[in-house]
Amino acid sequence: MKIKIHVLFYLFTMAICATEIGYETIYLLKFDNLKNDFPYSHMEQALPDIIRENYEFRQDLTIKYIDNINPNIEKYTKSEGDSVKAIIINGRFQVVNNNFHIEYEAYDMKSWKQLIKRQLFCPLHDVACVHDAFIISMENNLTPFLVDRLDIESTIRALE
Repeated sequence: MKIKIHVLFYLFTMAICATEIGYETIYLLKFDNLKNDFPYSHMEQALPDIIRENYEFRQDLTIKYIDNINPNIEKYTKSEGDSVKAIIINGRFQVVNNNFHIEYEAYDMKSWKQLIKRQLFCPLHDVACVHDAFIISMENNLTPFLVDRLDIESTIRALE
């Protein structure tokens, strides 16, 4: 009896979680420069570029930049038959006490449910820390939500 309850609980949990995986499209917005620090304005596009570069080898994913979410809100909220599962990622950054702070979120495009919200910071002039910490954070938090149809052979061909 206890085993049946555990199995039913496991199946119920997996059914709930399965609705929040399998995203095949990532929409990227520019990150907001909260303090409008001109020396760091290039990071508005650089941070989304890091995400794109990290996943562009995956032929099972579509990655697009968008300037405005309003047309996409209409498309995804009015379209019941749309089978594309998409995530939108936005974020912001600022310099505080000689540290570079980044915060980002990921939302389901159809339900607008927040899937991810993370913050990280690095010493201001440690570019490697900013780059690597951001990629590691994305890998750990975004990748589990993405489609799991990674074709190893085509990935190797694409990287050659």
